[in-house]
Amino acid sequence: MIPMPLATTLRLLAKARGMTQEMTRYYAERAAEYERVYLQPAWQGDLPVLRERVLETFPGRRVLEVA
Repeated sequence: MIPMPLATTLRLLAKARGMTQEMTRYYAERAAEYERVYLQPAWQGDLPVLRERVLETFPGRRVLEVA
């Protein structure tokens, strides 16, 4: 499965969760910045482990909201 860009995910969540336009705009403007964090080498070893744990813990789910 190809991951959905964070900005797209945020727009979909906004519709589903009733986020304000201001909140949606705020996070959409920062989406690329947040995604760059996980491209850093320091995160690369953790991402496959996290991905597997999420899939095992939430089978059949497509969204994990972390606050």
